[in-house]
Amino acid sequence: MNGPNATVTPTGVRPARNLSWVGPALVILFAALLMAGAAHLLDEPSELGSVQIVNPVERSVDVDVKQPGGPWLPLAAVEPQSTTTVYDVVDVGGEWVIRFRVSDDVLAKVRRSHDNLDQDHWRIVVPTRAD
Repeated sequence: MNGPNATVTPTGVRPARNLSWVGPALVILFAALLMAGAAHLLDEPSELGSVQIVNPVERSVDVDVKQPGGPWLPLAAVEPQSTTTVYDVVDVGGEWVIRFRVSDDVLAKVRRSHDNLDQDHWRIVVPTRAD
């Protein structure tokens, strides 16, 4: 009987839990999931073992490549009347646009299919005349 003079025994009070770690843990978990998802979206470009460039011209020639509409990627600077082999070349895709330059002057631009380059064993010959 609880009257005005009744004695009430206090119930045990548990100490509050420290949950300050939950916020940072959720942020770290979210960041890890985001990075794992992004890793699946990004593919490394495929590479070719090597590309051989033959320069019969009597001048040094810079060779650049790209896929149509893409940015130019420098492939090699080839000394006069020599052959250079370039290793670990990024495969730009189905059709290659190959640019041959002496200094800033473009000697020629050539389009070659991936299959055609593969049939030629990835051997590119610098044109002796502008096309």
